[in-house]
Amino acid sequence: MANHMSFGGPPVKTETAEEADELMRVDEKASEVEEEVLSAPPKLVYSKLILRFTRKLLVAVADKWDNHVLFMDKVAPQNWKLLVLKGVDLQPNHL
Repeated sequence: MANHMSFGGPPVKTETAEEADELMRVDEKASEVEEEVLSAPPKLVYSKLILRFTRKLLVAVADKWDNHVLFMDKVAPQNWKLLVLKGVDLQPNHL
């Protein structure tokens, strides 16, 4: 079974120290670019369309959340509710 939490793949092997240094330099440069993108204000990274859509989606979910909770409470089996109250993790552990 595949480990879905493994993002990097197998370890990288090099023949020489110079090759290892070059791979490290390339990885560090890529990390610097990712850091700049992730730390930039959203308006510089995402289009206005995406930001507007995301805002509307979050507002819609927040506005309807109380109704969703009431509905989920009605349809969830009673034994699930008891397990949640007891602190039992209902999520399968795939690690």
